[in-house]
Amino acid sequence: MSTKIFLTSLLNSSPNLYSQLSVCKGLVIDHVHRLKFANFILSTICSRASYGILFNKLYDESKHSGPPYKGPLDNQDYALNQIHWLVRAGEPLRRDGPKSHTFYRIVDPETQDPIVCKDVIASSAQSKFLPSSINEEDAERAYQIESVLDLKDLDRADYVEKKRKFLGIKVKRYWKIEHTISVHAGLSDLKFEMSVGNNVIGERSSIPIIWMHVRGSRQDSVVDGENGEGEEDSDATLFEMLGELKGPKLFRSAGTAPF
Repeated sequence: MSTKIFLTSLLNSSPNLYSQLSVCKGLVIDHVHRLKFANFILSTICSRASYGILFNKLYDESKHSGPPYKGPLDNQDYALNQIHWLVRAGEPLRRDGPKSHTFYRIVDPETQDPIVCKDVIASSAQSKFLPSSINEEDAERAYQIESVLDLKDLDRADYVEKKRKFLGIKVKRYWKIEHTISVHAGLSDLKFEMSVGNNVIGERSSIPIIWMHVRGSRQDSVVDGENGEGEEDSDATLFEMLGELKGPKLFRSAGTAPF
């Protein structure tokens, strides 16, 4: 049997091989283009799900319900388990640089545990209906970013030292440390990083992702649709555009994909 006849028979019996070949071909072409021209063919990608960071936010009576939590060091009122959404379903995410947000952490410099974890939250809700708290529906802990925050390694510019009186007599020191969470978009995954100043102190890499649609250098490379419904899946359009795949369009959207 000739190689051509064998491959044709194999592809007809296993149609998923079309998608596998298109993915591989597109990945190679995109990587070679980046090495040669220092930019991406596919510059913008949209996720079918949303991903955010769990944090404690200063309490606002007009926005938060339930009793506030009193910070033991700074004596401020906080709303616990709030979510800042870094990646929103259907909204463009650029591949040529990270999307970042800065948080802060109040620590006792004498007793701070060096291990710091941040929860990555996932939601399948539409972007305009995303929950603001983990206590609401359609939000769940998906991953964790584990980092090592060694206070001895911090530069003086990385934190602000504050003091608070206890019982009007004893003075207690605490540090307010800014840290940044960044998300990098790849062709098939996301990578989250936590940094203090210029130092990366933790990361969670290779979170598999299913993209809704992409925008490349060609105007017709965008797959129109809303929230993944009634549109062709990005993989077929993306990799047929890159690799000029002639096979049938096998990928079809089935709504929001799992995390």
